[in-house]
Amino acid sequence: MGWYRLKIVGMKNSKIRKAMNLLDTYESLLKLEKNILIKELNYDSNDIELIRKSSEIKEYKKDLELRNIEVINLNDKEYPEELKNISLPPLFLYYMGNISLLKERKIAVVGSRRGTKYGKNFIENLAKTFSENNIVTISGFAQGIDINIHREMLRNNGKTIAIMPCGLDRIYPTEHLKEWKEIIKKGLIISEYSIGIPPYPGNFPLRNRLIGGLGKGVVIVESGERGGSLITAELALEEGRDVYALPGDITSPFSIGCNNLIKNNRAKLITCGIDILEEYQWNIKEKEKTFSIINNEENIVYQQLTTGMTIDELILCTNFDGKKLIGILSELELKNMVIALSGGRYKRKV
Repeated sequence: MGWYRLKIVGMKNSKIRKAMNLLDTYESLLKLEKNILIKELNYDSNDIELIRKSSEIKEYKKDLELRNIEVINLNDKEYPEELKNISLPPLFLYYMGNISLLKERKIAVVGSRRGTKYGKNFIENLAKTFSENNIVTISGFAQGIDINIHREMLRNNGKTIAIMPCGLDRIYPTEHLKEWKEIIKKGLIISEYSIGIPPYPGNFPLRNRLIGGLGKGVVIVESGERGGSLITAELALEEGRDVYALPGDITSPFSIGCNNLIKNNRAKLITCGIDILEEYQWNIKEKEKTFSIINNEENIVYQQLTTGMTIDELILCTNFDGKKLIGILSELELKNMVIALSGGRYKRKV
């Protein structure tokens, strides 16, 4: 339990891990003679002094307790197997909330910090599907898509995990205080950073590797040509995780990143949460297979799609212009009523 003390006083991860691999407990380390520390662990005088300092830490432990922050290490049974297998697993995870969520089925969801209504509508449907099928979402608590997936999962009584780029004594960003409190009660907030560590710029890509590595896969919902969500996608691919992307309007700056991932075969195209459940053969609740209510224009298009049709063919049948049809087809895909086929064709699901 006390291994984190070595990190607090500044001991290198490699030195801490060496001790953790050799000894069962931190208390066992404190009992070792100086010559054993030098011979068996290859510690120097500075390391031995750090061990002494770590044993004197009292206020820090008290501060953790006052804030209801718990700590697990790489060797604890609660530590997630997914993170053990990434290239740079954190030695320690600080958390607040329900740690058992780390053992459940998990999918990360990230995207633009300036999402559109299109992205928000998709998130609403995705959260409903995941909540009803007991899938835990992972995201980074940032503005835009991240906070939207947290909110929608909470609204649907689902389970969500927020991974922070700073110590858990800081709410970042501060305007998400309401969600912070609710996630602690109903979900889980974790960080590899000890209390007192601010959200330095360099912490964000390191945090993203945890988002990309903790789940079975990562969903990218709207992304510009560059951004943190694309970094998360690449990190996930490097760790052998699946990446999924929501396609969007080719003229929208918010869909460039997703469309490029799909075009370059870096991500699988999805239009709803059921696509992911089917990919992993996770059981789908029967009520999820029911369709959403559609408006009159959507119904006109839907009724035409008994066979695969292109947008040009739909223009002739419906008298709608191309732009309107793209919008209607996107809505029908989000409602799980229409699927996109090869060759730019669309067909209704039933």
